[in-house]
Amino acid sequence: MDIMRAVGLLENAIKTMSEYRNAFEEAKITTQTLVTKWGGRAHIRSSSLLKCQNKES
Repeated sequence: MDIMRAVGLLENAIKTMSEYRNAFEEAKITTQTLVTKWGGRAHIRSSSLLKCQNKES
């Protein structure tokens, strides 16, 4: 039963991450909001975006 629950959680995580990948701007805004709320500072590097774009090609 624990393995089935883990599989379900992993499937949900994959689905959620795929949705974030497809909506990068929304993910970026959410990240910046959370980091600010937690007292940090968010900086999305251009090189990170380029790596993501290159993987999709």
